[in-house]
Amino acid sequence: SSVFFKATLISNNYTVLSSDYIIGVNTTSNPVTITLPAVSSTNSGRTLIIKDEAGNSATNNITISCSLGSGDTIDNLSSSVINVNNGSYTIYRGGTNKYYIV
Repeated sequence: SSVFFKATLISNNYTVLSSDYIIGVNTTSNPVTITLPAVSSTNSGRTLIIKDEAGNSATNNITISCSLGSGDTIDNLSSSVINVNNGSYTIYRGGTNKYYIV
């Protein structure tokens, strides 16, 4: 049997939904910020894949940001940037207030 995951294509700033798993980013004309949900509102192991589908993130960066005021971190930072064309991040929720890039 086949397994399918929800894929969302975005081209503007975006706040991650609980139903998101794969987020494809088309950054042909502008930088994009993707805001993660507060860690406290997610389950341990929650995983997201964020991919530069347009191959333009060296020029139009993709910033992955923690929810404002949450105190959450991504590898101990409040945000992280995909700035390599065709780059991608796989992010999972770890411990309290922690996201990690795999």
